[in-house]
Amino acid sequence: LLEKYLESNKDDLAAQKTLRQIRMAMASDLLAIVENEGAMALWKDLTRLTPNRFALYKSMASLLRQKKKWLELLDVLEIMSSQDPDDTSVQEQLARLYLDRHDLTRARRFYDLLALKGYSSKDFYQGRATLNLLEDKPEAALKDFESLLDLLPKQCQARTECIKLAASLG
Repeated sequence: LLEKYLESNKDDLAAQKTLRQIRMAMASDLLAIVENEGAMALWKDLTRLTPNRFALYKSMASLLRQKKKWLELLDVLEIMSSQDPDDTSVQEQLARLYLDRHDLTRARRFYDLLALKGYSSKDFYQGRATLNLLEDKPEAALKDFESLLDLLPKQCQARTECIKLAASLG
């Protein structure tokens, strides 16, 4: 009901805050389902509970991140990405999480998707440069560190990496 009310009263800040609190409470209660049965089972069941499953999953992702439940977070983010393929924030989180888990194939998939969209951020270039180094692609890593320097000229670590890579490449 509150979601329907907000459709016609978008400026009601108190109602927006209440809805966010309700979603976080629901997300917290529903985490057990995600942990035991998987995120997709919950996604299907939520159709009956809320018209905005995506917002509830966003809250759930936040809670899973706080609890450091990385596998469950990956499941939730994968579903979010499949439901909104244009959400670069979710794709960047997936790329980083897969990179942290050394799942280079999946990390590459998301970094490539972001690159195709012309996406750029500090975390994107740092992550993709790290991935390129792990895949033994120093030239590509150098380009990412250079792009990072274009974005943040005072980034000392990126500058150091550029110098090291350029020296090793000759």
